[in-house]
Amino acid sequence: MIVSALRRFGRLYSAPRFFGLLCLLALLPLLSLSPVACAWAQTQQQAAAPTPADAALDTAGTAASTIPNNADGPRDATAAVTNAAEVEVSPVEPAAAAEPDSTAPAAADAAPAPQTAPTTQAASPGPEAPPLPQPLGLVATCFDGDTLKLTDRRVVRLAGIDAPELAKGDRKGQLFAREARGQLTTLTQGQQVKLLQAGVKHRDLYGRILAEVLLPDGRSLNEIMVRNGAAYFYPHRDLNPQLQERLRNLQHEAIAERRGMWGFLLSQPVAKNTYLGNKESLRFFPSDCAEAQKIRPRNRVYFGNLMDAFMAGYAPARICPFWPVTP
Repeated sequence: MIVSALRRFGRLYSAPRFFGLLCLLALLPLLSLSPVACAWAQTQQQAAAPTPADAALDTAGTAASTIPNNADGPRDATAAVTNAAEVEVSPVEPAAAAEPDSTAPAAADAAPAPQTAPTTQAASPGPEAPPLPQPLGLVATCFDGDTLKLTDRRVVRLAGIDAPELAKGDRKGQLFAREARGQLTTLTQGQQVKLLQAGVKHRDLYGRILAEVLLPDGRSLNEIMVRNGAAYFYPHRDLNPQLQERLRNLQHEAIAERRGMWGFLLSQPVAKNTYLGNKESLRFFPSDCAEAQKIRPRNRVYFGNLMDAFMAGYAPARICPFWPVTP
């Protein structure tokens, strides 16, 4: 009975319920435009809108999130210029630093300089002087210890030196004159020699060629004769200063070791006499020579003995000879 009542009730209300639902669906758009609906929507929007504090936080977060690693602002532009400058400079600096390194392998690979033993020979003459016109010639004969004659008849005077004089006419020969000529003859007879410029003048008052004479092996005859004590240093202001210095040093050695004529000359009584030198001419005289008294006082140089005069680089004057002579 109850079941049948319900079935009847359902049949009575089922059609109206379906109709009501259709009406409700049709009225929904109209309900959304109602003041109530608008108020309800504004409430929902206000609830969803962020507060000012939240907006500030969001703005800061957004700004932080948009900062790149390499910024594009003015400060970063300066940094970019600095980096560019470093890029331009950096290749230059390593190149300058690497310059010594490029030469280092060459220095390391180069063979070490050979070690040379010290020598006791005389100092090297240094750069060779310019040769004279027609520098080569064969030696025909030697007149004394400082003058020789070539086969082409040229007469050559060894510049910067003087040897004892040989006997001539009534004049007796000086001590060690024959020995000096003998040494020069032995060194040069039949040899081809080379003539080098020895100073400003190439000829003396007698027309003889003034030269430094080299042997075929390159040795200087001028030096050999002084070193051996066969001639003495004869200074002159027109001569090459380097040549004069070499000859003077060699004379010091020869005197100290009493080579050649020095062993004889410095043992003679004349070696103990006093002498007077002339600063202008670089010649010295016996103190009792009349010509020596004509030297101006400011140019006078006094020597206590003969060796002092030679060691000072002075040479005997032609006048007032004091050189011992052979019997």
